[in-house]
Amino acid sequence: MSKLRSGIEALRNRGAETLIHLGDMADTLRLETVDECIGTLIRSDVAGVMGNHEYSLVMHHFKRYPSRFSEAAKTYVSALPQRLERFDMCFTHFSPFGGVNGLFASTDDYSYEATLLNSTWPILVNGHSHDPRIYRLSDGVVEDVRFSVGKSFVLEQGSRYVLTCGALEDSFCALLDTDARVFEVISIDTLTFL
Repeated sequence: MSKLRSGIEALRNRGAETLIHLGDMADTLRLETVDECIGTLIRSDVAGVMGNHEYSLVMHHFKRYPSRFSEAAKTYVSALPQRLERFDMCFTHFSPFGGVNGLFASTDDYSYEATLLNSTWPILVNGHSHDPRIYRLSDGVVEDVRFSVGKSFVLEQGSRYVLTCGALEDSFCALLDTDARVFEVISIDTLTFL
């Protein structure tokens, strides 16, 4: 929970106007944390998309143990879309294609390439993988782009991207300036909060 709060605080301190959680908001192996995590997201006005953990909550845990979860958490999680389209970009857990299978897609080079080649969005931002990554499609070639955590990466006009922010449990979150087309992965472990 402290990393979730730290991630929200870090992004707000950097001027983020809209926060979008890219799925796996709560750990289904630690069900006692679900209400607190989802409550924090609701109070912090964080939008989100359904990840494989949320899918498991809706399809299994909420049905088996309905009294274990708050109505607010059940309502919030059950209403999560598979993708959000904003700013001419797509925000999703991993792949916006394949229905439920897109929530569980492999995070290998082939999956990133297939997602980019089938996408019509100039920028697709996803979660699922705990490793921050940038994949670019430019002139018909897909490449895994090297970048540094804590450094701004300028997204070239005319190229398409899949941007993966990494996982908060591993201390990663990301800031995307949609006007300047700049992406930055942030390590909350290296930040000082006032």
